Amino acid sequence: MLKFVILFSFLVCVSAANAAVKCDLEKIKGLQVKQNGDIYYVSDSGLRRKVAAASNPNSANIVLQSLTLALDKRLYVQASFPDTYDCKAPNDVLADWVYVQTGNI
Repeated sequence: MLKFVILFSFLVCVSAANAAVKCDLEKIKGLQVKQNGDIYYVSDSGLRRKVAAASNPNSANIVLQSLTLALDKRLYVQASFPDTYDCKAPNDVLADWVYVQTGNI
């Protein structure tokens, strides 16, 4: 039983340390590729979110292709950011991941 309690406590600590903020699904109305290669999307509500960094060009290329498709097909996009991120305010925090969803929500 003690092993279980210790393991459970460890898992709770690890999950708290890796807490993230998932913004709501949203449609996007634009993409921005900055001169340094960073990629942002602009939501229909006008918020700009950083979703890829030039420091990881392979990932940035995949994100750009996925978001171009989402923009073209009017698909929903969801992004997750580090803990304390405010989904209702634009800033330069890099997303942990981006999810593109087809169909209705």
